[in-house]
Amino acid sequence: MAANGSKNAVKVQKSKPKEKNDNIQFWSDAETEFMLFQMKDMNKLHLLDGQKHRNAKCFIKVLTKMAEGFNRSVEQIHTCWKAIKKAYLDAVKERN
Repeated sequence: MAANGSKNAVKVQKSKPKEKNDNIQFWSDAETEFMLFQMKDMNKLHLLDGQKHRNAKCFIKVLTKMAEGFNRSVEQIHTCWKAIKKAYLDAVKERN
C-alpha cells in the first residue's frame, strides 16, 4: 500500500535494525482460517505463484475482506502466507 495517507497505509520504521524476534506475528486460528478461506473463496490460491505484482493485488483484496473483522496489514498477510506455504512445502518434503 502506498504511504499516501490512505487508511490502510503502513509506516515502516528503518531507523534501527530489528532484533530477531521483533517481527514475530501471532495469528489466531480464526484469523488464519479466515485469510485462507478468503483466498480460496476468491479463487486466488492459484495466482500466488511468486509474481510480485499479481501477488500484491491478491493480498490487497484479502486485506479488504479481512478489514471487516481483523486488523492486519498487507505485509502481515503476505508474511503469514509465506509461513503457511513454507510449512506445507516442508511437510510435503518430509513425507518423501
